[in-house]
Amino acid sequence: MLTRKAGAASFDADKRTIEIVVSTETPVQQRGGFIEILSHDPAAVDLSRFIGAPFLNAHRTGDARDVLGKVIAARVERGKLIATVKLTRRADAAPIIEDIADGIQSSTSAGYAVQEWKRSTDPKTGREVRTATRWRPVEVSLTPIGADPNSHVRADDW
Repeated sequence: MLTRKAGAASFDADKRTIEIVVSTETPVQQRGGFIEILSHDPAAVDLSRFIGAPFLNAHRTGDARDVLGKVIAARVERGKLIATVKLTRRADAAPIIEDIADGIQSSTSAGYAVQEWKRSTDPKTGREVRTATRWRPVEVSLTPIGADPNSHVRADDW
C-alpha cells in the first residue's frame, strides 16, 4: 500500500463529520527517487469500495482503536478526491477529534492501491515520473506530516 498526505471549518459537531481533501494531482517524490502523480480523471479513480473505508490514526491498522471514523461519501471534484468522514464517539479518540475540530490536526494522507501506471521522464530533472492512471483509495489517515501538501481536513480554502 502506498500513502500520501491529504483547517477544520468543515467540522460538523452535531453530525460528527468532516470533509477531507484526500488527494490531489500534486507531484510527490517517493522513496526510490521517482515522482508520483495520482490522476484525478474520474475514470482513473475507483471509488467502488471507498464508502465505508476507515479513517485511521496515522495509517495504523493493528487495533480497532486505530479507527477514528469511516468514509460516508466521496467524489472527485476539480482534480481532487473529497471524502466526508463520520467520526467516532469513543472516549479514547476524543482528544484527537478535539484537535481536528480546533484545527490543530489537519494533515491527512491517503492509502491506495494502483492498478495501472503510465511511466515517463521529467524533461527538466531526468527523473522517472509514474502517473497512476487507474487506482483505488482504501483508507484515509490523520497524520502529523503528509506527502501531498494540498491534502488536508477541509477548511475555508476553496
